[in-house]
Amino acid sequence: MGRWDGRYDGGMSPTYWNGSVEVLRRWLKNGSNPVKYGQCWVFAAVMCTVLRCLGIPCRVVSNFQSAHDTDKNLTIDDFFSDYGVRPKQSPDSVWNYHVWVEAWMRRPDLSAGSLYDGWQVVDPTPQEKSNDVYCCGPAPVKAILQGHVDLKYDVPFVFAEVNADRVTWMVFADGSKKKISTDSVSVGQNISTKAVGSDKSVDITPTINMQRVGIE
Repeated sequence: MGRWDGRYDGGMSPTYWNGSVEVLRRWLKNGSNPVKYGQCWVFAAVMCTVLRCLGIPCRVVSNFQSAHDTDKNLTIDDFFSDYGVRPKQSPDSVWNYHVWVEAWMRRPDLSAGSLYDGWQVVDPTPQEKSNDVYCCGPAPVKAILQGHVDLKYDVPFVFAEVNADRVTWMVFADGSKKKISTDSVSVGQNISTKAVGSDKSVDITPTINMQRVGIE
């Protein structure tokens, strides 16, 4: 169970957990009831363990400067006014980091060939609803890199997490607005995973962030 308000009564702080085994044992012992509490890195670690137990290759991925695009327009919008009162705050945001899982799967539902096979983003953190359920993915990394945001599942949301532009708007008293600036580089600054066989970090940013490989 997730919690972000700093109050962890009746459970453990998300920083308490140092492995997935204890989380899964508590879940089993408590009759499959939610284990309290986790945040993105805990959810991702547990999902990675479960997928590997099922024989699915996977890895935990960290995205620094991770966008959260709530209105699905692929931009993170900030609004300011010229009349002394800040307009209603945008629900969009950029998190200092976010953690998810990539799992290796075939995607015959998307292509007759193997175009979208390979790493798929699956994010266990409950952020936004997809078809009325808090879930995200599997979203093919190849589709995210190429900007194919019309594909399943939840590709637009993950694309924005790593590729969204940050757009600043000036709102005038009559309700009109003017674009002041566009930042196309700060989101998805570094995307990394643990190296195989060591605790070193491997930079995988160019595999998913189109800005880092010059794709337009």
